[in-house]
Amino acid sequence: NTINAVANAAFIQANIARNHANAAFDRANAANVLAFNALARTGGTVTGNITFSGHTITFTSNLASQTLTDQSTINWNLSNGTVATVTLGDNRTLANPTNLRVGSYILHIYQDGVGGRTLNFSSSYKWPAGFAPPLSTDAGAHDVFSFVCDGINMYGSFLPDVK
Repeated sequence: NTINAVANAAFIQANIARNHANAAFDRANAANVLAFNALARTGGTVTGNITFSGHTITFTSNLASQTLTDQSTINWNLSNGTVATVTLGDNRTLANPTNLRVGSYILHIYQDGVGGRTLNFSSSYKWPAGFAPPLSTDAGAHDVFSFVCDGINMYGSFLPDVK
């Protein structure tokens, strides 16, 4: 419980910082928002990057959900969506995700009808105190992992046995 509390506190702090950055960006780019909306109303397409305080920020939005393939090493391509689901059919390893981008991601892990499955996380997944939380092991159990990504690592928090 202590590890989960620390993870959730870190996740909340990361979201607060992200919200402050987003608010500053929105204020600085109000004219761009109006232009984007005008293009959207006419069916136009917006492409390119926006420079803010010397940093180039590329915006993409993909709220699509994806189902990951259950195999000995599970692969997660973040460009296919920010929400993913997998049902474990045996003990597995979650590979480092591909196409890492700054953002928030959610992973739903289900136990199959047998349960007792484990999941090892590869090196880009970071946890409070360095320990990944244990999965719920009942048959059909549902755990939800939330991640904040800095473009390099996935910083995780955990909701066990969601019913």
